[in-house]
Order: sequence, then structure tokens, then C-alpha cells
Amino acid sequence: MHRIFEALRAKGRGFRDDDSSGLTNDYGRNRMPKIVRLALLCLLAMVILAAILLSTSRMTHPKMSVINNSPLDIKLVGVRPDSGDELFDANGGKIGEFPEFPVVYTDSWSPQSQCRDFIFEVPEVKDQLIFATFQKISVSENNRSLSAGFRRNYSAISEPNSLTYSVTFNRSYRRNLIPFLNISKQIDYIDFTLRYFYGPRLKATRTFIGPFVMDRAVKAQENENSEITFRETDTHNTGIQIHFKSSEYLESIQPVFLYDKKGKRYIPGAMNGHGGSGGIDYRYDNIPLSPDEIAAVTFGEQPYEITFKNIKVRYNNLPPPEYPECLDAMAQRLNLSGLTGEQLRQYDFKNPQEAIEAIDILQSRTHILKALQTIRFNLYNSGSPSQDMIAVKSNPKVQISQLDLAAQDRIHQTALKWIQNSNIKQYGIELGLMGKWPEFFDLAIERLNRKIPDNYLTPETERMWREEHREIISVMLDYRPKTLTSEQVLKIKQLILDADDNTVLQQAFYLLDRTKSQETTDALRDLAQDDKPWIWWRAINAWYPRAAKNGSVYDQVPENIKVKLLLFLSNKSDESLNAKLKDSLKQIFTPELARLDSGAWDSVRKKIAQKFNKKEAAGIYINYLRLLQKETTSRKWILDNTKPVWNVIYIIRVLNVWYDMNIGNIGTGEIDLSLEVKLRNLAAFKNLIDEVLDWYEDNQDTEPVEPAFSGKVVDTFGNPVADAKLIFTKKEDYQDERGFKNQRRVEVAQIAADTHGQFSVVLDPSERSYELNVTSDGFLTRERLMVYCLDDGRFRYIDRYTKVDNVIIIQRPGRISGTVIGVDGRPLANAELQLFANYIYSTPDPRKTITTDSQGKFDVNGLSTDPMILSYTKLNQVPQGGTSRREYGGLCGALILTNKEGQEQSGIVLDLSKSVCSLELDVKDEAGEPVDSLNVFFETKMPAGSGYFYNTVFYSREENSDGIYKFDGLPPGQWHLRISSGDYPDQALDLELGADKPANHQVIFGSAKQGTD
Repeated sequence: MHRIFEALRAKGRGFRDDDSSGLTNDYGRNRMPKIVRLALLCLLAMVILAAILLSTSRMTHPKMSVINNSPLDIKLVGVRPDSGDELFDANGGKIGEFPEFPVVYTDSWSPQSQCRDFIFEVPEVKDQLIFATFQKISVSENNRSLSAGFRRNYSAISEPNSLTYSVTFNRSYRRNLIPFLNISKQIDYIDFTLRYFYGPRLKATRTFIGPFVMDRAVKAQENENSEITFRETDTHNTGIQIHFKSSEYLESIQPVFLYDKKGKRYIPGAMNGHGGSGGIDYRYDNIPLSPDEIAAVTFGEQPYEITFKNIKVRYNNLPPPEYPECLDAMAQRLNLSGLTGEQLRQYDFKNPQEAIEAIDILQSRTHILKALQTIRFNLYNSGSPSQDMIAVKSNPKVQISQLDLAAQDRIHQTALKWIQNSNIKQYGIELGLMGKWPEFFDLAIERLNRKIPDNYLTPETERMWREEHREIISVMLDYRPKTLTSEQVLKIKQLILDADDNTVLQQAFYLLDRTKSQETTDALRDLAQDDKPWIWWRAINAWYPRAAKNGSVYDQVPENIKVKLLLFLSNKSDESLNAKLKDSLKQIFTPELARLDSGAWDSVRKKIAQKFNKKEAAGIYINYLRLLQKETTSRKWILDNTKPVWNVIYIIRVLNVWYDMNIGNIGTGEIDLSLEVKLRNLAAFKNLIDEVLDWYEDNQDTEPVEPAFSGKVVDTFGNPVADAKLIFTKKEDYQDERGFKNQRRVEVAQIAADTHGQFSVVLDPSERSYELNVTSDGFLTRERLMVYCLDDGRFRYIDRYTKVDNVIIIQRPGRISGTVIGVDGRPLANAELQLFANYIYSTPDPRKTITTDSQGKFDVNGLSTDPMILSYTKLNQVPQGGTSRREYGGLCGALILTNKEGQEQSGIVLDLSKSVCSLELDVKDEAGEPVDSLNVFFETKMPAGSGYFYNTVFYSREENSDGIYKFDGLPPGQWHLRISSGDYPDQALDLELGADKPANHQVIFGSAKQGTD
């Protein structure tokens, strides 16, 4: 040691006079004070001693051992460093290659951390096994806890015996070897403490025992200063909350469990709140059980622990990488030079081609998912969510089957690799489906047919389970094969029979319905005979149109399907089965039908109102509410995306109409059953149902009222039109003199409005619609207005322009007059004009033909204020194949007119001498061949708010073998042309015609390409 000091002292001689130390002695030479030299020598000695101690500790480090006082023998299989391909045992010996396709979680890396995957083997269990959210990592030599990030991968469904923790922790820590000396110590060995919950309740810091009721505090058994209270949240998305209060500070990260009366654990949702030295107030959302279902609640329950001591985590002298090495391969493949590790971790593929180029070397789970989305939706990163959605809509999907064979093979092999890893197996299936390889379709069906074990069923796992299934079947539908094998049809059929998710059911039926074959038709017929209405309803919907193509179906099917057809078909009746039909309606109207097929539920609800009298229908609705009240749990409330709220509101508003009341203060829906009511939470929902059930208990013998069709007739200023006449007609079947069945309209009611313009009439609700004509002296007639029967038996007319219910607006007539001037500048006698109006307030017949007198004058009465087109067009009738076609004759004139209500507009001049414009169309197909026949619609843009964007001035059918079509004698101005020919897609042209030069346009059919000179 002394020699070392001497050597260092000699090395330190020779300080210059200008040295910053500023230390001198009496001889003028730079010299350190003895005390400083002594301090430096001591420091050096301590560093050397620390190095020796560290080296000694490293050499004598014990091998891995296990401390296990828990009921499960969980074993550490190996450690995977830096998400690579190699696997090491706990003592640092290389086991071999990582057994699965390696998956990297790039979001868990940082330059200061190292990443290790710890792989455990879990024994077979028969009870709930829940791993703690936070595990523990510590330095082996001093048990010092390390700050670490944990990502758990465990599936009790697909891989119940495999548990992996991807952990990031610091590369080193500061070690205090002797006082006042901290050194950076590299972490070579760690202790991993695995924590889990299994079997009966364990000891907790706070235990609360039921019974629990809403808004009543319950004290902890261990401590009177802590209490919990179940409360309703202020949004219907989260349902019930637990408020946990204590006058003592407690960590917010401790585990919280709910126990049902069978001892099963449940985990609440997100926690929020605050805490400090004065106590805590934490709130836990998404409680999956109702208070009366909960037996106990624990806070800070102590988990079972297994500690794996002395696990070696450093294997060589090379520094750990700052980011996954797989990103270097991606950067090299895509020529991404100059990007930092953070930029590579966050990289978004610019287009599907880039994702396909790198697909086979991707190991980052983040980039694997990004690549799938980019290929599937052609979604690029624009930096703006709205722009991304535009990209999705505008860019065509990439078809892997159309790529070159080498690219297809790379993608195929990649999908096969991905399915070998349970963490990305779903993505491997989806990629294989995109490539349309048959084996992946079968793998997808197999995965969809898996069931969630009861001991794994929590709201969170069930939600994730459903999301995965919905995503897989969505990809199956997007990339379905043209034909399904008999085995695949049977598997899909079984999937439908076992499914309990409405989205999966719907998409599975689409798979069968969109694959036209005898096997799928037979499968749909078999499913139509199932007892579950959410299955047979969709099956009949898909099967019946196929079967009906071959003639009558109803008489050829067994009685049980006949009843179902009567429920499904609105235009079919069979008195002999009416009783069974009504009984079936009552049986299938259940909450389960609403959850699994809301469309079928809504149809059944409407048919109940049609087939039963109102009192009987009310009883059926009440029975549904009883079932719903009993079956709706907090868990279902949380998981159900649609929730049964709106179904309940529909029913209650109908009851409010029938019994002239206002249960729940939600009214009758203002005729159109608008759903403005928002139920905050599960308790409010159940309270509303209780209110209905309590009312019915006291009023079930009350007779419902028959609602009348009531409304008002007004003029355009809102003033009532007294004594207006309303005539209602309906369709009636009859047999004509030749024995043919036909229909005609017959009058069913005629009433008059009172002096206030109001009217009321009771119509038969068995007739689902009526036509209404409204007349009054001095007003235009409103004809053929449709009055519809609502689900609750009321009738409704809604003006399609004013959107006002049961208010009929009529208008006083206007008048126009004027002259038509011919091409020679003189009045044109006996000219046939067309007057086309939108007629919002008048007769629905929009077109009138007017003929000028000998002086070229015209006079038209009975017009509304709607914008009108007054036009003259010379059209020739050209004989063709026993009929004739209309061909443009070389002269057209048009005006757009507007009127003031009840007034005359005179002096109108339609001057055909100004129609001097010409248009030439050169029409070819994509091969450059002339298109020899053309349908041309000349249209003009109408004023805003007129009800139509464009109206047709004239239409002609033109033929020319050279594809050159000329139109002379057109008026100047802006025109919109719609052009069609044969099977080609329609083309549209916007152009402006002037008298100075002809307009020449080239039209190429079969594409959107257009050229203009």
C-alpha cells in the first residue's frame, strides 16, 4: 500500500506556478498541504479496498435458492435478457434458445434501465389465481428494493401453466461501502419475490364484512378509523363506487378485493382520490357486484410470496442495449438512418408497403400491431386523428393475395411464427386471415370457440376476451374465403350455437349468409329451427330470401318454422296459428333477446303492440321489466355497451301514452319517442323500474285509453286555417272483373278542423298507415300526405321540411304569366312548355305542361312559392325497335322562377333567340373505342333550401356511331350533365356555356377521367 502511495505522490509532482490550486511553500515550489495529501491517500485506499471487497463478493456469490411458504410450487424456468433469443437459468448458465417467437415490449425500455423476462412454470390450479399488480425486485447482496416496471403475461385460458414477467430495472445502484463513500455498483444478482392470491381470504390490513347497502358506512373490523360506503356515481358508465375513508394514511397501491357469498374474488376498477397525513379518501369505480351480492371487502390483503434469491441478471461485460436490437434490423430494412432509440420505439409506418417490407423481422409488440393496422386499413401516420380517418376512407385496402409470391411467402411464414407465441397469437391469426390462407380461418374459428374458465372470469378479462373475439371475427368477415368447406360451415354453425356476444353472433351469421352454397343454406335452415330466438331470428332473416327464390316456402315448412315466419314476415298472416304466434311473442320477449339481438327484440316489442290489445300488451311489457330487474347486475351494467336503458324508456313511454300518465317524469317522447332521458347509474335505472312495477301493482285493472290522431292545420305564417277538410284513405284489396287481385284506395274518414284549425280523429291501429288530403277554400291542396302508426298506437304525420309533428301547412296559390320569344325574335305560338316545381306545400305532382296561345303568351294559376323551372325544349321522337326514343332537336330555353305566396308574377319572357350556345361531347371507352349510345340529362342547380340540389331541364337518348355528340341551341349559363351508357358507371360534368365559343368535352367511360378544351 505504501508503494502505491509513493507512486501516486511521485506522479503528482511538477505542478506549475499558475496551477489553479494556488498552493506554494516557502521554497517557491507547488506543494500540497500534508492533510490534503493524507485525505487523498485515504480516499484511494478506500477505493482499492472497495474494489477488493466487490471483487470478493462477486466471486463468492451464492447460487439461486427459493423461499416458498405458499401453497403453490411455482418454478422459475429461466431468464431472457434484453428480449433476445437466448434463455439462461437462474445461475447464469445458458439453457438454449428462447422457446417461442420473441416478443419485445418497446415501451418498457429506457437508456438507464435493463430489461429481463422472467419465465415461470405455474402448476395446475382449480381455484382463482390472481397475481399481484406489484411484484418485488431487490438487490441480492443487501436486499435493497429496486424501482422496477412490471408487465405480466399470463392467460389462465390459453397458457395456464406459463407466466412471464417483463421487468425493467436500473443497471446499477449507489452503494455506501464506508461512511462518506458512495460508489456506483453494477447489479449482477437480484431477488425476485412473486406475490399472488389463491384460495380463501388472507389476512388484510382492513376487512369489511357485509351486509352492505347503498349509502351506509361500514367500519373495518381491525380499525374503527376506517370505513367504506357504496355509492352511485354521477355517470351511467361506471355504476357503483366504493368510497374508502380513513383518518390514518394508507398506501393507495395496496390490493383491494370484493368477495361474493361463495368466496370468489373480484377486482374493482380504477382508483382515484387523495391522501395525506390527515387521512385518505379513495374512490374505486366499476364495482362488478351489487352491494347485496358482496360478503366482504378487503384492503391491503397480504398475498402469498415465493422469493427466488440470487438470480443472475448480468451475463457479460458488454453494456445492456438502450433499446431492443430488433429495432436496428427494422431501421436497416427501412433505411431509417439517424433515428434515436426513442424515435425507433415510437416509429409509425408511412404506408402498407413499408409495413409489409419489415413484417418478417418485427419483434416489437407495438410495431406488430401498427403493421397490422397499416396493412388492413391502409392507415398512415399523419399526425392528426381526423386526417388518419380520411386516409382510412380514401385509401383502398391492401390485398396480400395480389402481392408477388416472395412477399406472400414472407407474410405467410411470419403469421406462422406469430401464432407460436401466446401473447401475439391473435395477431398471427389476423395476419393469416388477411392473406386468405385456409389454415388461419380454421385457427380463428377454433379460438372463437374457446370458453372463459369460471375462475378467470372478471369484468376486465371478460371485456378483453370479447374485444379479441370481435376483432378476430371482423377480420374473418373482411377476408373471408369465396367458399367455405363443409367442415368450416359446421364449425361456424357450432360457434353460433355457443356464442353469447351479439357482435360475434351477427358477424358469424354474415359469414354464412355471404357465402352462397348449399352447405350454408342447409346450415341456416337448421339454425332456423333452434329454440333460441336470437339465433333463429337471424337464421330466418338469412335463409328465407334464399328459399323464397324457388317459390312458396310457407306451406312447405313445419309448424314451428311457420310460427317464426309469421313473426318475421310483416305481410303474412295465418289465423289457425294466431294463438301460438301470440304465445311465442310472450315467451321470447326477454332481456337476453335484447342483449343478444336488439333488432329482433325491437321487432318483437312492436308486434306485441300490434297483436295484443293494449291491456294485454301492457302486462307483457311489465313481465319483461320484472325479468330485467331481476337479471340486471352491476357486472352486466358495466360490461353491456348498449345497456338496457333505452329499451326500458321505450316501454315506459308507451305505458305513459296508454294510461295517460308520466312515470319517471320521462313523458311520452313528444310523438317521436326521442330518447333524451339519461339514467345516471344502475340504482337510478332500478328505481325507475321499481316505480313502474309499483304503479302496475295498483293499476293493473285500469283500462288503457285509445289515443287519437290530433293536430293542426295552419298557413305559412302559422295562423290556423278554420274549417279545413281532411280526408283519410287506405289501401283495400279487391278482385276486378277479370278475377285479378288488385288494390285501390278507399275513404275511411272525413273530418273538418275547428275554428282554431285543430282536428282529432281515432284511427284503427291495425292499419299501419293512411293517406291524407287536406283542402280549404283559397288554399292549395295538400295531397297524399302519409300518416303512420307508431309503436304505441298513436298516429303521426311529420312534415319532411319543417320537421314539425302533426302540423299541416297549406299555402295560398300564386300565378305567373308571360311570353315565349322564338329564335326569330317573334312570339312563339302553340309552344309546349314544361313547368317543374319542387312543390313543398302543394300537390306532389311536380311537372305541368303549358301551351302558349296564338300570341305566344302563357298564364298559369295554382302555383306555390317553391322555385320553378320554366323551359322549352325541342325533342324529336325517333322510332326504334317498335317504340321510340326522345332525341334532342336543337333548341332549348330555361328560366328559374320564384313566386310570392298568393301573388301574380307577370311579364315573364322566355327568349329562345338567346339560345345560341353549343356543346360537343367526344365519348369513348377505356380502349379508345367510340361509345355509340348515350343517355344525357341536362340539369340546372336550384336555389338553396328548395328541396332539390339539381332539377332536370330535359333528357334525351342520343345515338352516334363515331361517339361525337353535338348539342346546339342551348341557353348560356351553368349546367350539370349526367351521362350514362350501358353498363358503364355514370359520369357527371359541370360546365358553363357561353356564346363566344363552342364547348368541347372528352368523356372516357369506365373511369373518372375527363378532359376539357
